[in-house]
Amino acid sequence: MHTQTRRSFLGLGVLTWLAACARAVDVSLKQSGSITTLRRVVTGRNRAGKAIIVQNGVSPRVVTTETLPGLASVEVWATEEIPTLPVVPVDLITTMKSFVPGPGGTRFRIVQFPGASTRAFDQEAFRREYLAKAPGLAEAMELQDSGMHTTDSVDYGVVISGEITLELDDGATVSLKQGDCVVQNGTRHAWRNRNTTPCVMAFVLLGAAR
Repeated sequence: MHTQTRRSFLGLGVLTWLAACARAVDVSLKQSGSITTLRRVVTGRNRAGKAIIVQNGVSPRVVTTETLPGLASVEVWATEEIPTLPVVPVDLITTMKSFVPGPGGTRFRIVQFPGASTRAFDQEAFRREYLAKAPGLAEAMELQDSGMHTTDSVDYGVVISGEITLELDDGATVSLKQGDCVVQNGTRHAWRNRNTTPCVMAFVLLGAAR
């Protein structure tokens, strides 16, 4: 099988898995009402080579913002290089220095975008807070156009609940609803929630060279 074909199958596999993940997270959200308490289960192997659970609980790194109430992200897992099996699961969530992976690295996160609000938004105050809480990703945000950003990554995303608008260059937009999947190929974009209810999405970021 050619490399490109293998990568295509891998991408489709990840999107299928994300869609299944979306259904599970949606059920969890309906039960808990918040993404900040989502359960994270990580597997590994013991010394005998048997499959075991090595992590079972909430993520140790959750980002919420005071300057944009309702925005939240849960960091589920992170890797810094292409894995080899058997994987020794090292939890990098609390020590990672960037929310955007370098080439060969990955980030898996759940994000809640708050519903539209008429309250005043202090973009500069938000930028300062986000720089402290989401390094790497915050620096990618444009100062002149709130929300627009570009990262050196290929991102797989799926809408878990709610609806959201993906905006690209020249004002091009596409509306997404629950279950819709997105492959974001390192392009300039923004996520706009124009509804009154929150939207929750799951993302896997694959670090790439540009």
